[in-house]
Amino acid sequence: MLKDRVALISGAATGIGEAVARLFAGQGAHTFILDRDLAACRKVAGSIVSAGGAVTAFGGPLALAALYAPAGVAGSFKEKDR
Repeated sequence: MLKDRVALISGAATGIGEAVARLFAGQGAHTFILDRDLAACRKVAGSIVSAGGAVTAFGGPLALAALYAPAGVAGSFKEKDR
């Protein structure tokens, strides 16, 4: 259902954010997951990849910026992929 779509999920290291990240990745979206806790975010990302999902993890100040300026954060991802 989400194949070839991109999802940006903040707060993805735990709770609802993590569940949404797993759901979207499981449905074929490439998920960009963000959280203040980069180590926890990477752990979730590793689990998603092990289950066959596509994910990129970010943490720290960039994750917090997503709450206030999602378009700017999305631009940062586009730059990273070039």
